[in-house]
Amino acid sequence: LKSVVSVPYLEALLLMRDNPNVVWDVDEVARRLYITPTTAAGLITLLRDSGFVDEIPGTQPAYRYAPQTEAQ
Repeated sequence: LKSVVSVPYLEALLLMRDNPNVVWDVDEVARRLYITPTTAAGLITLLRDSGFVDEIPGTQPAYRYAPQTEAQ
């Protein structure tokens, strides 16, 4: 991680990191961070693309904190 995109990005990362066994959906992240679901979806996409979050397959998108190491 070379830079933090935004404060909400950092808040989402810390929220998920502090609760690694929780499966998160967009609505729950939005509720916990007091942001819109659209904003939460964008943050989750950035976290996934940055290698911090994995998407769990299913009927409704769900995510979990699963950081990748640089070697992966």
